[in-house]
Amino acid sequence: MGIIKARYIAAALAFAGASAATAETLTVSGWYAAEERDASMLHVVAVDRFEGEDGPLLVSEIERQLRGAQDRDRTPYFEVKSRYAKTDGVVHGVVRTVVDNVKFTRVAKRCPNDIYSSKCKDKEKIKVDLRCIRRTVTVSANVQITRLSDDARIYSRNLPQRQESESCEGESRPSGLDSIIPPMVRKVADEFAKQITPFARTEKIRVRESRSGMSKADSNQMKSLITATKQSESAACAGWRDMEARGVTHPTLRFNLGLCAESAGELEKALDYYRPLAAESPNATDANDAITRIERRFAGEDDADARNKDPVKP
Repeated sequence: MGIIKARYIAAALAFAGASAATAETLTVSGWYAAEERDASMLHVVAVDRFEGEDGPLLVSEIERQLRGAQDRDRTPYFEVKSRYAKTDGVVHGVVRTVVDNVKFTRVAKRCPNDIYSSKCKDKEKIKVDLRCIRRTVTVSANVQITRLSDDARIYSRNLPQRQESESCEGESRPSGLDSIIPPMVRKVADEFAKQITPFARTEKIRVRESRSGMSKADSNQMKSLITATKQSESAACAGWRDMEARGVTHPTLRFNLGLCAESAGELEKALDYYRPLAAESPNATDANDAITRIERRFAGEDDADARNKDPVKP
């Protein structure tokens, strides 16, 4: 056994004996392209009027969300101007709010002397029919973006929100619409802003743990290194690289090495591990998810470069 191998196996075994609160994961951080990439390339935007009773509220919420969107250097991502100013694109659309009340009857057990109370012994309770109302509030927004350079519609989506509540005789009344509708409109604006803004994300990605088909020695080492991720991701990755150097080619090892490369920002190297795994097992969700994750990071970098070269950036 080589000195390097022995060192990392010993480290992994030491970590395995320590208690830890985290799962067997590696940390992956990156800058990801927006879901709606064309819209994310705009620099200066205006929010035009939205048709509907709650249109002014949605305009205000969208403006607030877009002003709060940040680039990776924490500067504002969009410049939001008046709809009468010179801009790259205009957000507009329609929002409809519908409140639907449906009456129904519910059978409940209540006290004989007070059908609105259930504070009596169970054996004393009787079944009563309570008059109830089911209230459904729906906020349906169709949001669009028109790019002014070529008058192209680069974004068009329906962004619905729905909330349902029930109340019966003797129960507290449901919250008023004034406290229900604004948060729903705010969620529409939040969802819209997230779709058109690239973002930084740090997440814990679970390593593979299957050791089926490994030799006993390799299986024991893999088990120790998996546990080691709880305390030192770098030690676990070093141990997996040592296994690879010894000629171990198990799918679990290859995936975990891909995750090590992804965590280190070596994205092409990570794909060299992930792509063969996805080809060998098309249903390998973890490998396919990893490929999608990396492709979106590449797209994020491409979009950032293109947008920063745009001379109209404010």
